[in-house]
Amino acid sequence: MKDKKLPLGKAVFKRFTGNDGGYIGSDSGGYQVFLNYRGQQDNFLNFSFTDVLKNNISPDSFSDRLVFIGTTAESINDLHYTPYSGKLSNSSEMMPGVVIHANIASQILSSALEGRPLISVCPDSVEWLEIYMMALIGTGISWWFKSMRMILFGLLFVSGCVLGASYLAFL
Repeated sequence: MKDKKLPLGKAVFKRFTGNDGGYIGSDSGGYQVFLNYRGQQDNFLNFSFTDVLKNNISPDSFSDRLVFIGTTAESINDLHYTPYSGKLSNSSEMMPGVVIHANIASQILSSALEGRPLISVCPDSVEWLEIYMMALIGTGISWWFKSMRMILFGLLFVSGCVLGASYLAFL
């Protein structure tokens, strides 16, 4: 596949390459895409194996759904760090592999059927333009303002603008 795009329903999955965004020199083997997580284990229906064997679950719970069979036990060592595992998310929990697979399936289905946006990176030319503009703005602030207090204020203001613009671009 030369153009590295895979159309599926309303979505077009663009293949991850080894230099996308900040992932310089990353392993880009296979057909990888950025994962836009739906959430942790609580965002998906979970049933214990015992409840399934004892018929304690309504058959309607499995109707029109994908069913993933896997373990969430820590003893199996199928736990992985995700964006939900950091200090900013107030959780140090690692995510079981079966929940990651559920997130992947949810992303594929909701993107293809509902048109849910996929995470993508800016083209290299936009990244270079951003670096050039930030260097130009930083240089301009240091030349324009003579006091250290004004330079720090200018840099904080510009940094806030960059963070705000990045947040809007992410949305």
